[in-house]
Amino acid sequence: ELRAWADAAAAWDRYLALDPNDDVARRERGFNVVRTGQFEEGAADLRWFLARHPDDPDGHFELAMAELDVDQDVAIAELDKAIALRPDFAEARSTRGGLYYKEGQPEVALPDLEFAAAHLPNDAVTLDRLGWNYVSLDRPADAVKFLRNAVALDPGDPAKQLHFARALAGAG
Repeated sequence: ELRAWADAAAAWDRYLALDPNDDVARRERGFNVVRTGQFEEGAADLRWFLARHPDDPDGHFELAMAELDVDQDVAIAELDKAIALRPDFAEARSTRGGLYYKEGQPEVALPDLEFAAAHLPNDAVTLDRLGWNYVSLDRPADAVKFLRNAVALDPGDPAKQLHFARALAGAG
C-alpha cells in the first residue's frame, strides 16, 4: 500500500538468498521489480514462475498487470487465464472490464465490472469503472449510485468527481 516497490523487491531478494527454492517469492519479487519500472527483468521472473506453475491465477494476474502498459492483448489473455482458473477473482475481472471499456467495448466490460463491484464494494476504482461504463451505455441513473460511492471513497480524485457530475447531469 505504500508503493515502496524497490524496498519490497529488495526484501524479496534478501528472502530468496535464504530460500532460493521458493517459487512464490520469486513471483512476488518479479512483480515488485516490474513496478519499479524494470519490466523485462520482472516479467522474466513472472514468466519463469508461470512456466513452472501454469495453473496459478495470481501469477497470470500479476503478469497481466505487468503487461498493461506494454501489450494490452497479452494483458487480456493473462486476465482471461486468471479468471478461468479462479472465476471469482474480482480484481482480475475489474481490470479486464476496465480494459474492455477502454477498448470501446462497454457491453463486453459490463458483466466483469458488475461482478467486481458486487465483490469489491469499497474499491473506488472498480466503482468508478462501472459507473463510467454505465454512462457510456446511456444508463446515467444506474451510474449515479456507483459514482456517488466512488467519490465518497476517494473524494480527492478529480476524474471521479467529473464522472459523477456527468452522470448526475445525464440523469437529470
